[in-house]
Amino acid sequence: PLAGDVDVAGLALTEGEARIEAAMRPFDQTVRVTIIVAQPNGQRATVIGAVTTPGRHTVVPGMRLADLFALSGGGLSMEDSDGLAVPMSDLAGARLVRGGQVLPVSLVLAIMGDPRHNVRLRPGDHLYVPPAVHALVSVLGEVHAARVMPFRPGLRLTLALALAGGPTRDADHAEIIVVRGDHAAPQVYV
Repeated sequence: PLAGDVDVAGLALTEGEARIEAAMRPFDQTVRVTIIVAQPNGQRATVIGAVTTPGRHTVVPGMRLADLFALSGGGLSMEDSDGLAVPMSDLAGARLVRGGQVLPVSLVLAIMGDPRHNVRLRPGDHLYVPPAVHALVSVLGEVHAARVMPFRPGLRLTLALALAGGPTRDADHAEIIVVRGDHAAPQVYV
């Protein structure tokens, strides 16, 4: 009431405190002001894409990128017919946008706690987590249950064969081939 209205809109908390202190100096030379945000309306970051809970989330002081990702419920996954979790979010392709510019940070490294990538958030930040576009693996031929399955990092030929029920007794183990790449120019491995 002594200083009247003091405009602090758009300022950081410490800058707002300093402005109010300056307005109070004529009345108290040793004044100290602390601003505490009771309702952080407008202090939000947006998460969109392949996360459990997309939307606008409240940014609290000290909040980091990994915190926002966790607050959004993390990445999506689905269970395939074998009960294995298949990630549906491309964490490596995630982008943090601030003021219309993509920040050079990695969500994967932020989740692992790398402080260079687990940056502090600012109100108005946008996190986009794209859906994972999985390559499909087809297991065909003399197997018990020919099938198409999503590619998972670390998937080995032996696991793909096992998930397809394994080779039948008529299968020729010397003729197992892996075909990779574009249909126009495939790479064939025996």
